[in-house]
Amino acid sequence: PAHRRRHRLRPGPAAGREEPALKGPADILIAAADLLEAEGRSLRQNTLRTAIAIGLAVVMVVLLLAAVGFLLAAVFLKSAALWGSAAGALVTALFTFLLAGVFLWLTIRTSR
Repeated sequence: PAHRRRHRLRPGPAAGREEPALKGPADILIAAADLLEAEGRSLRQNTLRTAIAIGLAVVMVVLLLAAVGFLLAAVFLKSAALWGSAAGALVTALFTFLLAGVFLWLTIRTSR
């Protein structure tokens, strides 16, 4: 029949499938509630994942700072044993400046 023909510019449902139509305000409210529930679930999962990642990053930074501290202490102790405490402090300071320069260079290089 003529009233069942599809308009050639307006696509209709795929062959053999009827597209679900929202019948009224109740269907719209139910669809909106379903969408909000799905978005809330996704937000909760992503928030938990982000919190875990931030916690692990904080632990990593603390351990990295401790490792650098022990490295600098070892440099100081070894150089102080070889050349005295004043020279040991100088060598440790130069090593620290070198280490800071490397980190600055890496930061600039990766931020481009």
